This record gives sequence, C-alpha cells and structure tokens, in this order.
Amino acid sequence: MQNTAADISLLTKRQPTARAGAPALIALPNLQGFAKLVGRELSQARRFGTRPAVLLIDVEVREPLGAPVQQAAQAEALLAAFGARLRGRVRSSDVVARIGAQRFGVLLQNVERANVYAIQQRLQQVLSGAYEVAPRPLYANVLSGIAKCECPRIGGSELTRAAEVALSHGACAEPKPARQPPVPALTSARC
Repeated sequence: MQNTAADISLLTKRQPTARAGAPALIALPNLQGFAKLVGRELSQARRFGTRPAVLLIDVEVREPLGAPVQQAAQAEALLAAFGARLRGRVRSSDVVARIGAQRFGVLLQNVERANVYAIQQRLQQVLSGAYEVAPRPLYANVLSGIAKCECPRIGGSELTRAAEVALSHGACAEPKPARQPPVPALTSARC
C-alpha cells in the first residue's frame, strides 16, 4: 500500500513540471509587434518549406444578461482564463499571443494541407461561452478572422493585415439564413 501512495505522489509532482514546459502566452502591446513576430516565424517556416496561417481573435467580455462587465479585474480574470484555454487548444508548436487588451493572435504552424475553416470554427466554438470567474460566471463573445499563407514571398505585416481584414469582414457580415450555419471569415494572403 505504501508503494502505491509513493507512486501517486511522484505522479502529482511531475504534472506541474510537464505543464511548465509548455510554451507560454506571449504578451504584445499592439498588432505591429505581432506582425514582427509573424515575420520572424515566416522566415523560419520558409527554411523548412511550410506555410503557416494567422488567426486573430477579438474577445468581448459580457455579464450573464448581456451587459458589459463593469469591473476590470473580473474582465482581466476572464481574459487570462481565455488565453490559457486558447493555449491549451492549439498545438505546442503554434505561437499564441495576447495583443493589447482584448485581442489574441495565433500563428498556426504548417497548415498547408489543413482545413483552416475547420480550425477557426472549432476554436470559436470551444472558446465562446461561459467562464467561471468569481463571484459569478462571465461570458466571452468571440469574433475571429484567419489568413492562410499562400505565397512564399509574403511578409508578416501582409499576412497579419489579411487576418485583420478577415476579422473586420466577420464583424460586418450580414446574418445568414437560419438554415445555414455561419461561415467563418477567411482571407488567403496571395502574392
């Protein structure tokens, strides 16, 4: 019986170490900083012959009845939880950054053959909704735009701008008929 207890204690001690090895969320003050990061990652992707995509996510923090959150500390707690959930939902090779106050950026590595529509939609589904923030749950409304690198000569600024355009089109799109699910905004960055 003592060996079992010792084995369990070893497992619980190792778990935080494994989590600590995961890539951290990068904090950037603005979109230009993210574009520079994307540019560096694009250079590396060119060396390996891969094509990444950029996903931008705007988060609106709401009360249960739809009103904006009045307490900044609660909104910040939700955004921290949102960032942790986002980091946990993408691959460890993907780069996740918090851009300013309520925007997140993800550089999805090596998505040349991947369905970026499906990735965007899946992330939007798992990230939207309720977050348990004391003393009551708060809700995250998520709007996203994605741009896939279609050309080896594109720069970080252009790819980030294409994702921002897709994000703005998602915000301005007219509602679809009830029978059709909404289509996520996607922009392909071409030369």
